[in-house]
Amino acid sequence: MASFLDRHLGLLLLLPIVLGLLWPQGGLVFTPYALPLLFAVMTVSLLDVPLRQSLQSGLDQKAPLVLFIQYGLFGILALLVAPFFPPEFFIGFILAAVAPSGISVPAMVDLYGGKTSKATSLTILSHVVAPFLTPALVLLFAGEKVPVDAFALFQTVALFIFLPMALVYGLKQTGLAKHAAPYRKTGNLLLMTVLIWGQTAPIAPYFYTNPVEAAVLFVTLLVMAAVLFTVGWFVSNKPEERIGYATLSYHKNNSLSIVLLSQFFNPISASVAVVQIVAGRVMASIAAYVVKPKS
Repeated sequence: MASFLDRHLGLLLLLPIVLGLLWPQGGLVFTPYALPLLFAVMTVSLLDVPLRQSLQSGLDQKAPLVLFIQYGLFGILALLVAPFFPPEFFIGFILAAVAPSGISVPAMVDLYGGKTSKATSLTILSHVVAPFLTPALVLLFAGEKVPVDAFALFQTVALFIFLPMALVYGLKQTGLAKHAAPYRKTGNLLLMTVLIWGQTAPIAPYFYTNPVEAAVLFVTLLVMAAVLFTVGWFVSNKPEERIGYATLSYHKNNSLSIVLLSQFFNPISASVAVVQIVAGRVMASIAAYVVKPKS
């Protein structure tokens, strides 16, 4: 099963997006369970991570550069492409670009065979600085004010990273983690499939009601993700680190973007973050072939 997963990881990562867009009714069954599914994904992905080293492993001289790519460079790209779209999309591009990294980055890096501990620490760092960087960059690039709830972001990190870490620590003390670790990637992929299927299903109507707009947005955001992935890839010359840096560079917390855009701006602007969910998942599928070891 592991060899099958490694050979076809790209297609398997694409599967839930296809299911969500073509059979949203099936995915809506899983939508209400997004939080427990994400918690399970994070717990499984940390089973083989050295927890004591994980919190500090990413806090090296490369951390500021990674933050610049995922916040600053992403924001600059958004500033360059946004004028080619209707004005109501402008704030959508900016806010979606300067949101923190996706909370599931460590799980993605684990599937790729990268350094999960480093990805975990940098994901935490990305969310710690978000209450300061995101509003500041939105104000700088778009001239708009947007409040970011620092306590809510801390709760997110606590629920989906610190709590899974504590659970995994307990499992390691009992020896259960050692027995479960060999099935980590397979279990993680199955959990992520139903999670992403459930996340994609509710946004499927947008793609059917606005096909041309959605297609242009999708291609634009996919190209932006590819550029950021490439830049992140060259931050390090170590393969296991490259995977993490490249994934952190483009993978965003789109749920946060959608909430902020819908609450404080024109709901149409949230379309950018909605399409970015699909573009990010397609990029994840493409990345699986990029990071695949050459035989």
